Amino acid sequence: MAQTDLHAFVKILQNGRPISSITMPLRRKKIYVSSSIKKELSIPFYGFPKKNILLLKTKKKEPAELVLSLPFEGLVVTDGETTQISPTAPLGTSFPMKNGDYAALHHKDLVFLVKIASFVKELEPPLNPYYAPKLWSFLLHDKNEAISLTVGLCGSLFLFVCICLGFLLRPFDAPRRLEQLDQEYILPFIEKDTFSTSPEALKFNLDRLNYIPPIVKYYRNYTHLMVGFPLENHELVYPSSISLAYKKNEEMKGKIASKENIQRDLDSATASSKDKGTLSIPASYEGSFQNKLLEIIEKFTQIQSGFKKSLASRRFVTQEYLEDAEYDWGNYFQEKTVLKKKKQMEAISKISVFGQLTNEEWMYDVGEKLGKKAEILRRHYDMLRDKNTWLSRDSIVNVYLPSSLTQASFLNNPNFDLLDRKIYLITATRVSNKK
Repeated sequence: MAQTDLHAFVKILQNGRPISSITMPLRRKKIYVSSSIKKELSIPFYGFPKKNILLLKTKKKEPAELVLSLPFEGLVVTDGETTQISPTAPLGTSFPMKNGDYAALHHKDLVFLVKIASFVKELEPPLNPYYAPKLWSFLLHDKNEAISLTVGLCGSLFLFVCICLGFLLRPFDAPRRLEQLDQEYILPFIEKDTFSTSPEALKFNLDRLNYIPPIVKYYRNYTHLMVGFPLENHELVYPSSISLAYKKNEEMKGKIASKENIQRDLDSATASSKDKGTLSIPASYEGSFQNKLLEIIEKFTQIQSGFKKSLASRRFVTQEYLEDAEYDWGNYFQEKTVLKKKKQMEAISKISVFGQLTNEEWMYDVGEKLGKKAEILRRHYDMLRDKNTWLSRDSIVNVYLPSSLTQASFLNNPNFDLLDRKIYLITATRVSNKK
């Protein structure tokens, strides 16, 4: 199937060599020859009298007209008749051009070839839907392939969903607490005696595979107990320690409440007087943050010292018990038999297969080795640490205030750690008798 439409074919030659051409439908109104490179039919920088030379013009439902805008010489063929063109022909003369008409015109060294003809455009016939490829035909050629692809997609989707659920439901492995860190990160911050006394402190709560988590939990709970925080693991703390700490905290709360009432009455009396004022100062009811840290460290040192004494006493008593001879009524009448049997028991107790440690000795030996490793690592950090940062009683000066002081008030104070930072910010640049 073809579609016809009238077109104008224009070609320009210079000295016999094609330099410009154009093919366009006659629907356009005018065709110009120009010396500008912006026009479609252009001869750049050629010396025309004008920049744009009209060559062909068209009108609706009328034939095209060839316009002689230059002194041409040649011929024009219209309706089978040939017309000779001379350079003396008047400029602006036009010739009607229909289908099949053409012209050959010379101007100086240029030759203009113009023809009106039908332009045949071959159109592709529409595709028969019967032969058109189906959707997804490039993937599926028959029913068997469709079934295989469906089964494969279902299987892949099932595996993808399982993998996504596995990632969503997997446990969070990143450490969230101190005891979940690796040994090399936490050992430098644990005292050596803490490991060596851990079996005595934890008893059946000791994890023989990993000493660090139960140790950290044990001392964290005792720290909470001393500062009044809720316990996380009650089974690690002795019931007697819990009752004593709660009793001490209640007594301290009662004393603080009594002192607050006295201070509140004094503040009210001062506020009612116009000539007096009260200085509000930062204070702590139970000592500064450094004091609290030192108190906790000293308490832990005492606890570990008690564990060492308890272990030494228990081992002494155990050894005495093992060396004691078995009870026999006849031994009371035969002293030699008793001494002989006692010597036999001493000899047997010294026998050790390949020098192996007992279960109890292994337990304490692992603790002592961990303590030595922690001490070595801590020495490395101590070399990098500022020597003036360690807490000591000599570096802390406490200023105590009576609860009946009328010139200052300690009410409405925040936590002791915040007060400690506030006190640290209070510094004097110069100290003199005048200021």
